[in-house]
Amino acid sequence: MSLELESKSVDGDVMIGRSTSFNYQESMEQSASKIMIVSGWPVEINTRWIEERFRTLLEAGYVDDILDETTNSKALTNESTKSNTAAFDTHKAIVYWGKRVADGIITMEFINDATATRAWDILQSMTQLDELSPGEVPHPAELICAFESDRKATLYVGDLELTVQGMVFETTADTVDQTIKMMEESKIESIEQPSAKKAEEVVAADTAPATKPNKKKWWTNNQAAPSLSRCIKAINQLYDEHLTLPPPPRDWLHESTFNKRLTRTHVHLTDEELDQRREICADVAQIVGCVHNSIARGIIRALGARDAYAMSDFLNRAMLILSQSPPKRNERHDVLPAESLANNFSPYEACLDALNVLRSLNLDIHPHHYSYAIRSACHEFRWEEAANIFLGQIEGDDSHLADGTHDATGGFVPLDATLGWDQPLEMGLYAVAIDARRPKLPMSVDSEDNRETSPSAKVFDAAMKMSMIAPTAQESYVLAAGSVLGRAGLWSDCLDFATDPNNISKYGPSIAAAAMLACIESRRSTEAIELYNFFFNSENQSTASEWQWAGGNLSAAKPLFDDLLLRAFGGPTRGGHSAAAIQMFCVMVDDNTPFSSDALVGLMHSIEHDGDWQSAIKLLEAFCDVHYRNKENKWHLVNEMLSVSGIDEVDDATTLTKSQMNDLTAQLLASTMRACNQEGFFSLSILLSSIVHSFVDGESGGDLLLPDDESTIQAIASQTLLSNKHLREAYIHSLSKVGLQRLVRTMESSATDANPSRNNKQYLAAGESMLNAFVATNRILTALDDVRRSEKHLSRADELLISRGLSTAMNFYLDANHPASAIHLFNYTSKILNLIRSRHATNNTSSFSKKMTAFFGDDRSEPKTSIFQSNEPVDYKILKVNDSLLSAVMRAYTMKGQPEKALLILKEVQGDTESASWGTIQSFNQALEVLLESDVAEFMSFFEDSSNGLVMPSTFLALARKYAREGAWPEIGELYNEARRRGCVSEELGLIAMQAVCEAELEHSKILVLRKISDDISNAVGMKKTKDWLDSQYWHIKRYTGFHYARLLMKWNVPATSQKEELLFAINEMRHCRETGVLTKNAPLFCIVKQGELYESNDGYKGTCLNEKQRRAAINIIFEACAEAQLSGLIKRPAFTAEVVRSLLALNGDTQCIQFVKTLIVDGEKCRHREAMEYAIKAASANQDNESLELLMKTFENSGYVHRH
Repeated sequence: MSLELESKSVDGDVMIGRSTSFNYQESMEQSASKIMIVSGWPVEINTRWIEERFRTLLEAGYVDDILDETTNSKALTNESTKSNTAAFDTHKAIVYWGKRVADGIITMEFINDATATRAWDILQSMTQLDELSPGEVPHPAELICAFESDRKATLYVGDLELTVQGMVFETTADTVDQTIKMMEESKIESIEQPSAKKAEEVVAADTAPATKPNKKKWWTNNQAAPSLSRCIKAINQLYDEHLTLPPPPRDWLHESTFNKRLTRTHVHLTDEELDQRREICADVAQIVGCVHNSIARGIIRALGARDAYAMSDFLNRAMLILSQSPPKRNERHDVLPAESLANNFSPYEACLDALNVLRSLNLDIHPHHYSYAIRSACHEFRWEEAANIFLGQIEGDDSHLADGTHDATGGFVPLDATLGWDQPLEMGLYAVAIDARRPKLPMSVDSEDNRETSPSAKVFDAAMKMSMIAPTAQESYVLAAGSVLGRAGLWSDCLDFATDPNNISKYGPSIAAAAMLACIESRRSTEAIELYNFFFNSENQSTASEWQWAGGNLSAAKPLFDDLLLRAFGGPTRGGHSAAAIQMFCVMVDDNTPFSSDALVGLMHSIEHDGDWQSAIKLLEAFCDVHYRNKENKWHLVNEMLSVSGIDEVDDATTLTKSQMNDLTAQLLASTMRACNQEGFFSLSILLSSIVHSFVDGESGGDLLLPDDESTIQAIASQTLLSNKHLREAYIHSLSKVGLQRLVRTMESSATDANPSRNNKQYLAAGESMLNAFVATNRILTALDDVRRSEKHLSRADELLISRGLSTAMNFYLDANHPASAIHLFNYTSKILNLIRSRHATNNTSSFSKKMTAFFGDDRSEPKTSIFQSNEPVDYKILKVNDSLLSAVMRAYTMKGQPEKALLILKEVQGDTESASWGTIQSFNQALEVLLESDVAEFMSFFEDSSNGLVMPSTFLALARKYAREGAWPEIGELYNEARRRGCVSEELGLIAMQAVCEAELEHSKILVLRKISDDISNAVGMKKTKDWLDSQYWHIKRYTGFHYARLLMKWNVPATSQKEELLFAINEMRHCRETGVLTKNAPLFCIVKQGELYESNDGYKGTCLNEKQRRAAINIIFEACAEAQLSGLIKRPAFTAEVVRSLLALNGDTQCIQFVKTLIVDGEKCRHREAMEYAIKAASANQDNESLELLMKTFENSGYVHRH
């Protein structure tokens, strides 16, 4: 039937071929009842057979309806019946069938409402879910249905769950209302939060990736056949996302690193990053599969040069991503079972698919394509297949390939000789080594392939085959063979192979270096050192005559051997090799011989293992001086010695980059800090870190304004090298040992909590001094760095400012009892100022070797330990030493146990004519203190002849301490009177005088003399009322005079109530300290917890003089003191806890006593508070607390104590 087109107008609408105008809204309303939607189709599974079966099921009833109508019609003839049946064959019940693959939705429209109703009835007649008996499992191909309403049901097909529903159609009015409502809500939200929205946009712009992520993963459809441009766009997006992830670690490639014995590094990728990398690899594998479809359908042909290049680049990126897929291991680093791997895709198989694409398009396959396939096979532990691919490249045949594919390159393409664990050369040889190590089943009884061949022979044979194509790279190939044998744990086999005379003559000197490298890679440094001695021993030099390289000797290869030997020296933790390592290093520097960064680290480790912290510091500072300050005389340092062996000159490609230099500096600094920490010089290691970072960070380092936690943490966080894990561990260990534990806790909490809690408690005296020293040191280093970079001469005022700042920093170190750090800072500052002054003077004509001789020692002919201990003399004229700085230097040497050195410095400075321009009060008194400890007679002569203007209170105090140690109490009285006459009374001197009054016999009342001394001291310290000074220093006064005279000074004159008045005084002081954020002293806390002595009865056990309310209050005060003791660490002292338990029992607090002792038990096993446990066991036994008694008895025995009867 033909359709006649007609044109007419109805209500202004033009209609062509229709009686009325087409309205989309009305059409959808009429068709809504005929539409069925099926959602939940998976995109990664081919479900075509389920779709066909479901469609056939819904159309089944429609055929029967048509045939019945045709048969029952009497008006139809046979011819008309045939024509109607033919028409039915071309007419289906479902007139529209569409599938949106990405959304997993199929939409169908039936020919009329009756057919649609019939389809829903068919679904109702199917097996319903509730009809199944309990435990019955349906057939996987059976369709099970569960209706929720008339037009909504859930269809189950095996593991597939689909949702079938009719179309939910909204009218135009509903749609318009909903749209208007959404626009109004959006407008209100944009008005209320404009700034927040803009801020989110800014953050999103800053954190957005360089390329937009794929909103729709079209490649999840297995039937997709995309164009080449679409594939390239998708792979570029995935490649950019791949670059944002951390690089794969070395652990992934080496099987031996998963062994407990050889684990070297830690996987630095989080679980989220690993999952993201796996997802990217899975997407790439799906895209490669879609490329196969496009090639099969002729969409991608890559006939032109441009398309061929684009396809090759596309597959190169795809294989690169696949080769870096994480290895499949479980949490215990074991290979996953086969059933677990079966559910995941194989990156290696995907790489093989990519190689097949290159072959099908007749594109060139390059060596790096094979290296990607080899690496992916290694990650899946398919060692044999990886080895076959590599051997196929170098042998030029397919004999190693089990599948018969042509993966060989003809053996005429030389492999890149670049060395490194992630390079194609070592990856392929590593696969050969691992495959050769694994046992093989014999092919046949008489087969020649069954002859046993060592893994080393196979690996070195592969290296020699590569040398046939590239003879100039033979040395690199042999060294790579030794490296992979070591990583594979085959060092012993390699050692036996290398010492065979036949192999020595065949492979030349490089076989010895390869064997040493294998031992080093396997952490067999002792064997590497023995191997070096074996080859360079005069008895074994006869084999050298057979070598054709290097003129028949080892001279050309010796720099490589020496470099490897320095690396080996740093391996043995028991030490003993630092002297030989130092001697070899000095010779290499003198001869300008190149050496690697690993060799320098090995030298530092050998020094660290021998505990030679002085030499470690000198090596570290020499490295920083040469490579950061004096750059024209750099050491011949390279990144990797293996890459420059046999080359006379080092090119730019082998020098260290900035990041490599920072990593090397961090390793040297960490080793030096560990060496200092082992000897107890914790503050010195922190000082060294600040000095090194002044070179590394340069102008990025800033001055500190306040010595508080926040500023200090910011200064520490700004140090670039602390990103190194080992250096950070050593730094935190040093901080915790110098009294800055709270700083460490704050740093750790700030790393996990955005708003860490602040602690207002003060540090102990040593920690506070160390914090001030850190701040002062950074200021000194910043000033020195500014002066070093400037071109101006230092003025007299600048020199005095530096001297004052240096003396301040040194005094802080000395107050913290760290004289070594003070001396090192002084020597370092004088060295820098000397270099600055010499920069403007005449050029120094001494050679660099002479400078190194002066630095490392005068004699290098013998390996002496003292060669790193010689120091350049300090020129005090250049430093412009003032009185305070000279006093600090003398004090530091005195504290270090070198009083002779302190007096020598004083005489040297006094010999300077410029010393008359400043006073020597502090240094003179410091000299008197030194003489007091060494020569008392000379001290007394200086002291008696000195004028009033030179003697300081510290001198009188030092002499008073000496008299007190000797018990010369009358002399202390005379000394105190002399100090009063000269105006040199100090607080501690007055306390010692009080002690002398109490110990000596006086004619007058002692309390009157004590009150007179109290008045003198209060006036000396600036307190108007003597009572205020007595209150502030009561616990010191009690320690010097005893409780009797102390209570009289406090005017607690009634003996019966004096102890309770002292208790009240201690409680008030404790609470005042808590309110002001100051740690409570130990003395008042001891006084509070010993209050049980006041309430003991005659039997010394239970007290009954308090009522119940008073008893509970006393117990609460004791626990209040325990809380303060927890903050100061006093709670850890067994003497303190014993007093707590004793008082609790005296107050009838048996239950509280038992609970308190339970809190002292560490991890429920041990407790070092023996006396407290004994009291608690006694209380638990008396109260029949069997559960607590059992716990306490078990802990007592686990702690190693024996009951005292």
